[in-house]
Amino acid sequence: MTSHSILRKAALFALCFTIASCTNLSEVNSWSQISLEATQYNQVVSTYADTPRRLARYDHFLPAENDWLAQADIRDAQAESLKQLLSVVSDYMSALEALSTDTTPTTTQDVKTLNDSFGRLNTALPANKQVSKATLNAAGSILQTVLDASKKAYQAKQIALVIESANPNLQTILGEQGDLYKIVNEDFRRDLELESLKQNSHYRDFKADGNLIGDKSDKKSKDNNPLPKCVEKMVGPCEIDKSQKPSRAAVEALEEWQAIRKSENAKRKHVLEVYLSVLKNVAKGHQKLYDNRNKLGSKKFANELAPLVISLRKQVTILATFN
Repeated sequence: MTSHSILRKAALFALCFTIASCTNLSEVNSWSQISLEATQYNQVVSTYADTPRRLARYDHFLPAENDWLAQADIRDAQAESLKQLLSVVSDYMSALEALSTDTTPTTTQDVKTLNDSFGRLNTALPANKQVSKATLNAAGSILQTVLDASKKAYQAKQIALVIESANPNLQTILGEQGDLYKIVNEDFRRDLELESLKQNSHYRDFKADGNLIGDKSDKKSKDNNPLPKCVEKMVGPCEIDKSQKPSRAAVEALEEWQAIRKSENAKRKHVLEVYLSVLKNVAKGHQKLYDNRNKLGSKKFANELAPLVISLRKQVTILATFN
């Protein structure tokens, strides 16, 4: 072999190594960034936890009201568990984002502290509200994957190993059979339907008991009876003087309150659907990464991933408007 051919082969090897180590992972980076934003969003979980307090507004008898408030305490502990799950997934997405720019990922969490925290929260919950063992194991495994990547100073060339390790666990946490998805899709959906029914019953009773649907054509009425404070604040019990006909302003104020509450409920239902789509798309996107883990830098794969990035970005924008 001539020295000239040796030099050519050496140059070709160097070029191949350079290409391999400088793979374009920009679309993977974009997907990781928007997935990080999506999994950092936990307002839906907070709203789910607060549902019993909202429902207590419509039950004016102490036994029922106290029951709702007792449920609120359980929901608070449950929500904390779900938020911790999301924080683990967020840490993982942050690690992918770092790896896709050839940076070593880091995390401030550790598996023992995570498990201890989940154990403490589960102890405070009834058995049917606890985070499942499968989900707990998945969360611990994902966190360990991030810790290993950090400890071993992984960079872009090891991103496929990280994705391969994390995928089954991430699907367990975010997938349709996971605790988070089921709670939002089943429990929270049922909450919102119940809230809608109670709102209708609540305002219908006020209108009937207090004869609040007066003659709106009576524009000359000088009666200026205000709405009872229990209607304005939506707390009870409430006594309405049936001997006096409420003013047009009182009737309109009550109807305005009802419209506001119905609008809030409708918005929560819309956000629920968007959030479920976000969970599906993040899980679907990561499955794509796993299926194509050995060709993440290919132009074909980037073109396949791009529409999912766009869809996720739109959904996250919608979620950001929900407070």
